[in-house]
Amino acid sequence: NGNNANICETCVTVTWEQLNIQLFRLTGECRFIDQLEKSVYNHLLAAQRPDGSQWCYYTPLEGIKPYGNSTNCCLSSGPRGVSMLPTFGVTYENKTKRICINLYNACSENIAFGPEKVRVDVAGEYPFVTESTIHLKLNSEAQFGLALRVPAWADSMNLWVNKKRVNEPYEKSQYLVLNRSWRDGDEVKVQFPIKAKILSGDHENAGKAALLWGPVVFGIDSANLPTGWTPARTSIDMQSKTTSKSVLYNNVSGEVTLPVSCEYRSNSKTEKRLVDFVPFCNAGADGGRFQIWVRRSDSAMDPNGNVFEFATEFRSRMGNVSGDLKGSSLVVTFDARKRELDWYGYESDEPVSFNRVTFVHGRSFHDGGWFDTSGVKPTIEIRTTKGGPWQPIGLIKSYPQTSATENGGLKDGQTFVFNLPTVTAYGIRISGKPASGDNSNQSFSSCGGLIVQFIKNSTSI
Repeated sequence: NGNNANICETCVTVTWEQLNIQLFRLTGECRFIDQLEKSVYNHLLAAQRPDGSQWCYYTPLEGIKPYGNSTNCCLSSGPRGVSMLPTFGVTYENKTKRICINLYNACSENIAFGPEKVRVDVAGEYPFVTESTIHLKLNSEAQFGLALRVPAWADSMNLWVNKKRVNEPYEKSQYLVLNRSWRDGDEVKVQFPIKAKILSGDHENAGKAALLWGPVVFGIDSANLPTGWTPARTSIDMQSKTTSKSVLYNNVSGEVTLPVSCEYRSNSKTEKRLVDFVPFCNAGADGGRFQIWVRRSDSAMDPNGNVFEFATEFRSRMGNVSGDLKGSSLVVTFDARKRELDWYGYESDEPVSFNRVTFVHGRSFHDGGWFDTSGVKPTIEIRTTKGGPWQPIGLIKSYPQTSATENGGLKDGQTFVFNLPTVTAYGIRISGKPASGDNSNQSFSSCGGLIVQFIKNSTSI
């Protein structure tokens, strides 16, 4: 749920990096480099502000990146993770006399096999331009194996040695080893033909997709969207040949984009445009909103018919349980503080018409989680103008009589439906007084879902 999903802590990413480095050292297996490549090019670098000045503690897959430079564990772990990259980009084994090219981005390594000295220089703009050249500098002719990693994502591989095409059998996530006598100035060129791929989501990402370019995850950055478009209302046009689009790389500015045919869907119109997707590591770098899992144009609308499907959800306090109001998953406002009012709702950038509101209670805990109705029942409020005042339009009268300490027999997941004459609004929220249970020093509420619908031939009550 936006920034509060608390996924992929930078310290955890770096620990995963350390684990895979050690497993690779112990086994020499490429599958651990595959994991390193995926983690480094995506979550590790996505946690770092591009200028290197700040890091995210947690890096969400959508929302706004919470860059910061306050003293914490992740601020030190992130740079440590980056500093470890040279330790596995190019490695060598003295016993087998083998040099392993694990990453194909620009790097250099000096290697000694006894008296024989080898310098390896890798040149290229990998992973965005998937063609790299390996230059060998030797003090004398030497026999050794040059092991080229074939990434797990690679569908094919082209290889040249001193500009002559070489056809050797290879397997994904394995090394292709060139055993020969090498001379100073020898050159090996490696190419991985590539096109964008669509990864379909499941579970809470069902109906959405992420775009991959080799090992790199791409997503939407609000800075690249057409005027008036928002990430939540943008979908990948599944009817276009999205997978044939090529990444655009500017080797002067370093800017990387992937043009993708997209649709903008709202409650009133559908519009198609090309949108420049950007790598996860660059998305949201300017402080704007971004989104990795993007809706597919062929996905069904919200199965509940939620007319605020494309709206931004919010609550009074983010609490310590992250969920999704639209997905009917539990969210709470617990922050160990006492509050007089809590709310859950949606805000839209265009007016929405509806006549039925369904509120789902989340869960009752020993120290709260429900609304205290000793004063007033939970209230339904709307905004009839964008950014305007909240106006009450009714009470959820079927909500049980509760107090700050007693939940009135409220059941977890209990549903409350409110029908009303059709109204049009930019926002809606359910507000009420949070309960404290057995801890009067704090109070909080919970919600298991908020569904707002337009029902034909509905009768208001």
